[in-house]
Amino acid sequence: MRPSAPPAGPFDVRLAPEAEDNGLANMLAELLRQNLAARPVARSRCAAMLGRLVLRARDADVTITLDFRGEVVVVHDGALPGAHATIEADSDAIVTMSRLPLRTRWELPIFNPATGADREAMAAWRVVISAHQVHTTVHDYRGYLLLARFTSILSVGT
Repeated sequence: MRPSAPPAGPFDVRLAPEAEDNGLANMLAELLRQNLAARPVARSRCAAMLGRLVLRARDADVTITLDFRGEVVVVHDGALPGAHATIEADSDAIVTMSRLPLRTRWELPIFNPATGADREAMAAWRVVISAHQVHTTVHDYRGYLLLARFTSILSVGT
């Protein structure tokens, strides 16, 4: 079975009106726009995402909801009802998640210790894991799919 072709046009990553003053919402919306424009596999994965993912930056006391609607992602301020999964993390951990090197056609986070960038990302990820800076909660079956694909579309890759 051949994988489906990525959508041809640009993805629509929108900020909901109430999220315009939310720094985390603006940062994630821009990061998603850049990643989806640059990486066809990320566009393909995002197109398959349907549902809501809440992201809470504990240290900044900021919460957003990413509402995935196929080829449209709407970023809202606060936690909307009906979320399928929640990620609670420190701000630094969220940035670190975006730096995970993704390799193989499945975009697994595989580090190559021979490269300086991967060594830095691996050290940062080790700190995140050892300090328990990321906590995920899955609210229903769809949450597992959203979480698995979210890492792929958030990361800038290799």
